[in-house]
Amino acid sequence: MEKARFHFCFPLRVRYSEVDSQGVVFNANHVVYYQTALTEYVRTLGFDFATQAPGTDMHTVRVVAEYKGAVRFDQEIDIHVRAARIGRSSIVYETMICPKGGDQVLGTGEITWVNVDRTTGKSAPLPEDLIRRLRALEGASLEG
Repeated sequence: MEKARFHFCFPLRVRYSEVDSQGVVFNANHVVYYQTALTEYVRTLGFDFATQAPGTDMHTVRVVAEYKGAVRFDQEIDIHVRAARIGRSSIVYETMICPKGGDQVLGTGEITWVNVDRTTGKSAPLPEDLIRRLRALEGASLEG
């Protein structure tokens, strides 16, 4: 994964409650970091599901996390997020953790969201406005 492919970065300082007895971030917290940064990514798009896609909601259906290096207590990190692929009803996001301002990759991940009709519980097409906003941010690198 190349840092240059990411147009969004969320900074974070590792808190004591997120580390294990070795002072390293507990592995499940990588997923928490990715989900937190993804929420901020969508917020920067200016898209509000409650008002712009009433009756639907995004569900996380798949999460992959790979650990490349230790993330330690009190370390400042950058969590990068990008929409990588768009389907009819799904979006695959790629994530990456690096030291603040650095290029060393400490972790990578992938999160798949599916748009779901709240009444039927079945997948629903992605809102066109969301797709337009994602394409505007990600440009030609966005597949689908």
